[in-house]
Amino acid sequence: DAELLKSLPYADPDRLVTIERVDPTTAASESGYPVFSYPDYRDLRARSATLSGIAGFDGTSMTVEDSSGSAREWVSFVTPNFFTVLGVRPVAGRVFSDPESENVVVLSYDLWQRRFGGSPRVIGSTIELNDKPFTVVGVAPPRFIGAMATHEMYLWVPIVVAGRAAPVLEGLNLESRRGGVMRLVGRLAPGKTVDDAQRDLATTAAWLAATYPSNRGRTVKVWAGAGMTTDERQQMSRVPTLAPCLCGSSR
Repeated sequence: DAELLKSLPYADPDRLVTIERVDPTTAASESGYPVFSYPDYRDLRARSATLSGIAGFDGTSMTVEDSSGSAREWVSFVTPNFFTVLGVRPVAGRVFSDPESENVVVLSYDLWQRRFGGSPRVIGSTIELNDKPFTVVGVAPPRFIGAMATHEMYLWVPIVVAGRAAPVLEGLNLESRRGGVMRLVGRLAPGKTVDDAQRDLATTAAWLAATYPSNRGRTVKVWAGAGMTTDERQQMSRVPTLAPCLCGSSR
């Protein structure tokens, strides 16, 4: 992960970690990887003493429409602190506030150039995501593709409003612990290590498992680096030229 992340516009990328849910009974979601519920994310974030921040994210394809036409693009739904945890600053406008409850969207630099010619007038304009209006509030820096190394994202929306446009989230109760909706990325607090974070989050996971029936048997695994699931790391490890820079470790 280290060499890959150093090439991306993250602040102190070596301090980022991936947090995965380990569930021996239902080890993966329908999408093929373990995901967290929104309440579990909030508890892990609130109780952590080793991470300065934890953010949630995932993505889906949506139809993006503006005055120039429509096209399918990959859209990431994220917790409001997503850009802050990654240490990413916009090149135009702003990123999300915390909390953020309005229909707002941040564009990738690539999409900004490709569809809007890099015009600053895009800030404050309205585009449609799956026929729902969203106000453009910011543009991410060049080379920023999100938090999934193998899935480039072109737009970002707050997860609390994503259900208004994304069928995959429509009707989902974010307050339910049974519904896994997002991957997690964290940032190590000063002086803390991956091992520290592992012990810290495993303690919270044990508390969740003892407190909520839906969490029984579940724990967490913390990996150094960000952007790849366990399955993706295993796949990339089979590609010799890419493995050294893409595949993180638990140490």
